[in-house]
Amino acid sequence: MSAPQFKIAGIILAAGKSRRMGRDKLQLKARDGQSILNTIIDVAASSTLDEVTVLFDEGKTHHEQFKVSFAAIRSDNMAQSVNAAIDHATATGASHVMIILGDMPAVVTSDINALIEQSQKTPKAIVRPTHKSEAGNPVILPLRYAREFKAKLSGDEGARTIFETGQFDIVDVECGAGVLIDIDTPELYQAYLRD
Repeated sequence: MSAPQFKIAGIILAAGKSRRMGRDKLQLKARDGQSILNTIIDVAASSTLDEVTVLFDEGKTHHEQFKVSFAAIRSDNMAQSVNAAIDHATATGASHVMIILGDMPAVVTSDINALIEQSQKTPKAIVRPTHKSEAGNPVILPLRYAREFKAKLSGDEGARTIFETGQFDIVDVECGAGVLIDIDTPELYQAYLRD
């Protein structure tokens, strides 16, 4: 029996409620003039990811884009969104899933590609970006451990609970500062615009 083909599905999580922002943060303008969500979609679509899917809230609308598909989910917290991403990627026949947060418009294509290159070298490991030793996003999860990952997920911690178990090998890749910039509050949004 041959080994499964190496395939990374990029899943952009865009089903959050923006509770701390107080309005739909993904529609705020990014530095490039597009919405925050469209900026990260463009970054992911221009990478070497095999496919890109945006998981959005059932009540929102979307616009189809080249190389990008959209799927509606119901999610009340980060764990549910990550579970949905793992399920979606598994259903596509991917060997790995890259979990991309929709509110991280400062992530760049070269960092996504560096993470993919590392995952190809260490396919059994979780691949995580860091900047100056601080862990960030997006992360690549090998789907051979999908059941174990899903058992560890809870609440709004997302994949962080998976990393803390010590059960899985984690390979860190030094990336740009954008892997740490998460737009969760009005203050963080203003700081992002100033930089």
